[in-house]
Amino acid sequence: MEERIFKIIEIILTYASWPILVGILCFLFRSQIASLFEKILVSKNLKLSTPVGNFEGEFEESTKIQDEVKSTEPESIETNNNPSNWWYLDVTKALNENDEDKAKQLFEDFIQLNKNTVDYNSEHSFFLYKLYEHNQSESVLKEIQKIIEANNIYEDKRSYINSYIMCLDYTEQYKRAIDFLEKEIERISDHRGKVYLTIRLSKLYVSDLDLLSAKKIILQAISYASNNQKENLNNQLYSCYVQLAAIENKAGNKIHEALCLDKALEYDPTNKETLFSSAYASIGSTLDAIQISNYKQLLNLEPEHGAALNNLGVTAGNLSLKGISTNLWSSSSKAGFSLAMVNLGFILLECGYLKAAEEMANEALKVEKPHENVHQLLTKINKEKASEEKKWSEAIAYSKKLQKDLRLYVYYYYNEQSLIPNIDSWIDGNGKEVKLTVIGQIYKFEWMDESLEINYTASNTHGTVSGFYSKKIKEESRPSPLLGLNQKQKSVQCYGYFDDKNNHMVIFSPEINDETYINLKPKR
Repeated sequence: MEERIFKIIEIILTYASWPILVGILCFLFRSQIASLFEKILVSKNLKLSTPVGNFEGEFEESTKIQDEVKSTEPESIETNNNPSNWWYLDVTKALNENDEDKAKQLFEDFIQLNKNTVDYNSEHSFFLYKLYEHNQSESVLKEIQKIIEANNIYEDKRSYINSYIMCLDYTEQYKRAIDFLEKEIERISDHRGKVYLTIRLSKLYVSDLDLLSAKKIILQAISYASNNQKENLNNQLYSCYVQLAAIENKAGNKIHEALCLDKALEYDPTNKETLFSSAYASIGSTLDAIQISNYKQLLNLEPEHGAALNNLGVTAGNLSLKGISTNLWSSSSKAGFSLAMVNLGFILLECGYLKAAEEMANEALKVEKPHENVHQLLTKINKEKASEEKKWSEAIAYSKKLQKDLRLYVYYYYNEQSLIPNIDSWIDGNGKEVKLTVIGQIYKFEWMDESLEINYTASNTHGTVSGFYSKKIKEESRPSPLLGLNQKQKSVQCYGYFDDKNNHMVIFSPEINDETYINLKPKR
């Protein structure tokens, strides 16, 4: 809840043109704004989602089943322990009247009255930012910089560093902000602070439209935090992968955005917003495993999450599990999620709503002389339910397995030290020999099989590959069409990585309905 409020306030302070609305919100959230800078810059929320304009009316013509994002609304908070008269409204009014002397005096009066109840550094750094926002004076920047240079302890100057960067960001002085942060990162020894400022530096590179530098610097932060043995930097690793996801999003790499968000959850597995964002970002891709795993985890934390119930219903429907799908939409509808009711309407037209059919059949049994076909209907419903429950359990279990492999894939994809050994011959799990041919960044694995033509052709990045696995009967082994045998060719997108700990290559399809999963070991 707290970080959502910071994000909302940041947006309002940047764009709002309604002083009364701003005043009310700032009065309600005054204690939260006091530490605004250090919260919003590495917020765990990648985005603020609302249902307005996102997917209303956008659906596939065949089923018209719709996914939806969850809207986030600010909740009421207690303010009884806050100072009774925060400085922001009066200072803002004075600045709007171009009376900086009055604004400074009002702030100093506030500090004197509340010096025992507020964090001076947070309040003062925020005040200086507001002052700069008003006059864009170089003297304000020099004052902030002087305070930073006078402090050797990171915690004592953290708020001022954030304030300084916010000022430069406000006037789009990205190069200057980048130079400042690079020097400050070198100066500090605090591990968490070093990673935090590196994330902020990456954000500045994104603002400056330099995505290559943004990715390079965040990968350095991930390496630094991962190799640090002195402190637990899981929170920092979480924020690093969220930032990496933002970079991939900017670059248009939606699949890797979803993968990085899911990787972030390895370090903060109960973050509801990222659980939803990672699953939602994977919609339209082959990453069913991430959708199922993370929507399920979100529902473990919040069983009546209407949007997650609805979207998981869509995923189940894509796996042709109509009964599971409609039950999820029913739960979503009971949670008040209107889009699930729309989806239920379409599925009812296709006569796949098993729960409603069962309730109807049970009601029919209460009649004095029920029709004999009622029992036949119940038998069919129960058989279908048992079949789908079994498939759904298998899908959940297999999703967990694939999620683990996808996270290892992400690790090796971004690890510049990882590589696939240049070995000509490999052996698969069935004892078949597999030849590897490497031409530049293209890796081709070819199975030595007498009757089947099997190969996997993929592009290489560090210790990973990504491409297409295909299998078909060789022409010389193809039976006569008169035999009626299935001669369908198989072609599926697969990911792969070399597991340097277990010395084997893993190639797998991320699709739940395709169980292509191959282990290759170097031939001895």
